[in-house]
Amino acid sequence: MQFRVFCRIVRWEKILGPMCILDPLLAAFVAIGFNLDLKIIPLMVFTLACVAAGFALNDITDKEMDKYSIKRRNPLTVGEASLSQAVTVTAGMFILAISMVFFMSLENQLIAGVLLLLFYTYSCWPRVKAHPPWDLIWHVFLFALPVVMGYLAYKPFDSPCIAIFILSGSLSAVAQLVNHVQDYEGDKQFLKTTTTIIGREASLYLCIVLMTSAVIAGCALVALHVIHTVALLPLPTVLFVVKPMWDALTTKNYGNLDLVYYHGARFGVLFMVFLVIAKIF
Repeated sequence: MQFRVFCRIVRWEKILGPMCILDPLLAAFVAIGFNLDLKIIPLMVFTLACVAAGFALNDITDKEMDKYSIKRRNPLTVGEASLSQAVTVTAGMFILAISMVFFMSLENQLIAGVLLLLFYTYSCWPRVKAHPPWDLIWHVFLFALPVVMGYLAYKPFDSPCIAIFILSGSLSAVAQLVNHVQDYEGDKQFLKTTTTIIGREASLYLCIVLMTSAVIAGCALVALHVIHTVALLPLPTVLFVVKPMWDALTTKNYGNLDLVYYHGARFGVLFMVFLVIAKIF
């Protein structure tokens, strides 16, 4: 199997794919600063492998349905990868993720077990992705729990942990809703999702509300003296993330929503840089 094919199956062809490895790292950094040790590595590898397996499994189960999607992102649909290759990658990534569980604390082992189950049930039986609003709720936990695991590796569950969960969960829900808005035409024929129920406009308004909750959660981390105010200096750039959503609402043109991911990645990089700077203070 060519590495290019592997990257397409696990969605590493764009920077947002492998960036999930930073989720537990950032949370751990918020918790303990520069005093990180090697126990963060199994969490990072677990997150990377688990998310990769989840993406691949989702593409396998959505192979036929994605033929009708406006954005032809599924490599199995466009002929860039075979079903056997996707199955092999999915199994390999799940095995790698499970192997990392043995190097975690008991608390994080339990969360990891729940996370693996969530990824399976989201795409396979009972196929939660087809049962709104559970599809959106599941997605919140799928990408917020690795962040929580990174924090809990160094600190007990507390108020900052809740704020971190709200921040990461809100951003995860936004990514899912934007994706479903883009796939609306294909989904409404074969799949019942939160977006097909409430519509594209309501979904984008909900995205803006969720972005607001993420900003509030970030401010709460400052109020709780977990991070310095300096870390919030890139906050105005969030407007660039919201703008494509607002443009789609006003023009009814949903073709430029990829800009949400582009500006979201830029904001993420800026936030990480200023978070490191803030920890120096």
